[in-house]
Amino acid sequence: MRAIHGADMLTKDQLNKLTLNLNRGRYETVIIESRRLIKLNPNVAGLYEILGLAYSQSGETKNAVKFFQRALKIMPSLGSARFNLAKVYFETGKITQAISTLRDLTSNDYQTELVRHLLGIALFQNGDFIAAANEFNEVLELSPRNHEALFYLGQIARAQGDNNNALDCFLGVLEIDPEHFESAFNIGNIYRDKSCLAKALSWFEWALKIKPDHLQALMNRGTVQVLLGHQEKGIKDFEDCLKINPYFMDAYQNLSTAYLHLRDFVAAEKILDSAIQQNPDFVDAVFAKFGLLA
Repeated sequence: MRAIHGADMLTKDQLNKLTLNLNRGRYETVIIESRRLIKLNPNVAGLYEILGLAYSQSGETKNAVKFFQRALKIMPSLGSARFNLAKVYFETGKITQAISTLRDLTSNDYQTELVRHLLGIALFQNGDFIAAANEFNEVLELSPRNHEALFYLGQIARAQGDNNNALDCFLGVLEIDPEHFESAFNIGNIYRDKSCLAKALSWFEWALKIKPDHLQALMNRGTVQVLLGHQEKGIKDFEDCLKINPYFMDAYQNLSTAYLHLRDFVAAEKILDSAIQQNPDFVDAVFAKFGLLA
């Protein structure tokens, strides 16, 4: 069997077998065999990268970082190892290191869309919205139907108070992927904040068709229903929230308020009692009950 260049004792079959086992999730097997082969081939960067991937996939991030770094020490131009190192940094919350590592990759053509997309997310999480927007716009230049990049641009616009641009972005996402829950949910929130309640309601209903048990979407739809004067429908949404999560304190508060709109003071007090029973430290419910009894 012909040996790989620079690795006198490493064959293509051995490398392919490692990759196959890695793809099949046999991480312990890959770790053992990679370490054995590294002893025989200490200067093959790809072996260290495969070992780093096995450690990364098995949750041993410190080892993953160590072996990706060793791969890069042998071959600094190994873009895949640098990208995988950046992913580990990102996934373990080391955002600044992830950004620095990804920026090293933007100077070459390695997987440009993937690199810029992850860099955009890292910058977004780091609060650098302008730089993040630049990266996501670059992604859209490369791939105009990358709806996740468009969604992040919507989030950035929303964070900057530009709700009109945010709406355009979220609507653009839904044109590509009508099942994108977060976009429909965000549109509902924007219209709710603008007091366009009928529009908000329709978008929360769209979101709930995608994720019927999403607590915050149910809560928001219920709140809009109450504001529109549909108290019974609002009550149903709040009750559904509590069926899903009996400890969702805000649902008790809103449910009590909805009964107050109906002037059903007994039901309102009963709901507040249930909230206090679930969480005696829920101050809002305690004060609300005090207000009822005053």
